[in-house]
Amino acid sequence: SRHSFPEFFSILDSRKESLSITGYGVQDVSLEEVFLKVTEQYKTMNSRFCDLS
Repeated sequence: SRHSFPEFFSILDSRKESLSITGYGVQDVSLEEVFLKVTEQYKTMNSRFCDLS
């Protein structure tokens, strides 16, 4: 839940160096944006597969 985010980011910040993380970001996106991104990735993967056939 959203109430867990502060604790998560606090832990992430404390372990950034050991995890080799130099930075991170969070963005609120709509379900439509997620769908479009997944569709785009699917088309790319499908195109690569067809090229191998």
